[in-house]
Amino acid sequence: MGLALGMIFTGSTAKADDLRRRDEKRVLFAIDQICGDTWCEGDYNFHFRRVRCNFTLGSCVLEFRTAPWKSGSNQEFDWSDRKICVIRNVNSLDQLITTDRPTAELKSDPYEQITDCMEHLESKR
Repeated sequence: MGLALGMIFTGSTAKADDLRRRDEKRVLFAIDQICGDTWCEGDYNFHFRRVRCNFTLGSCVLEFRTAPWKSGSNQEFDWSDRKICVIRNVNSLDQLITTDRPTAELKSDPYEQITDCMEHLESKR
């Protein structure tokens, strides 16, 4: 995975990131919306921080952190180190989310890839 990341992020930030900030927010929103019914159910809180894409290389990197849920009034979370999931075979925003609706929804292929990544990360705990 480190080699893929090295290839994705070579060069300047502007060349390595094909998502505008507004579109990045839409992708993160779509991921967060599906999160509660899927990977985020359970003992951990998820904070999806960034999505960086290089459509020429056909890859996006989702960056997030997790923390064990806490009960009570103290909501200071002990956030983990940065975690990543690589989404492959994506060459445009339209391959990540629906863009023809006011509220974006995550497309099935990226959803399945993120699900596989989350399951892999969960198995390492």
